[in-house]
Amino acid sequence: MTHNDEKREETAVILSQLRQMLTQQFNKSELHHLAFDLGVEYEELAGSTRSDKAVSLIEYLQRNGRLTDLVTQCRQLRPRTTWPDMASIETNSNLPGTNQLITAIQDSFSRYEAGLIKLQTSLGQSHTHHADFLVYQQRLIENLAQTRRYGDTENRRAERAETLDRLNALSIGTTGVSFNKLCQ
Repeated sequence: MTHNDEKREETAVILSQLRQMLTQQFNKSELHHLAFDLGVEYEELAGSTRSDKAVSLIEYLQRNGRLTDLVTQCRQLRPRTTWPDMASIETNSNLPGTNQLITAIQDSFSRYEAGLIKLQTSLGQSHTHHADFLVYQQRLIENLAQTRRYGDTENRRAERAETLDRLNALSIGTTGVSFNKLCQ
């Protein structure tokens, strides 16, 4: 994998996390208000679902060099959520394609989200176990969102451990590499 490929993969992980966080932390009305506060016309954003609107908002702000504004506003509205550390993110316009984000510091669960992206890429949508993956992916994402928002509990740790165990079995059985290894 080339250096540019690594940067693109890292960027994809960060942008995916940001989309997931926006979708989990804000309902449709709140997302509308967030866009308004940032001077973005919500109705002009593509898509009809929260997730689609979040993607459109991120893409618009990225194109205009304003992702820092987005995360700053999100921190003010959801201070208990661990948002990406924008001081460690820089725009790298030397890479082909859209602006690339690079981060050195993420919260302790970001590695799981990166592993999910790697496993999903390895499996592809046509794989016979893709539906199983989607179930485990959703469980883990919901667990992480609740943990970030409300704190970790013994039940959440147990649920996360069970889901990670199932993802490890799925990953080893389909790719020959454990999910834990993909998360490194």
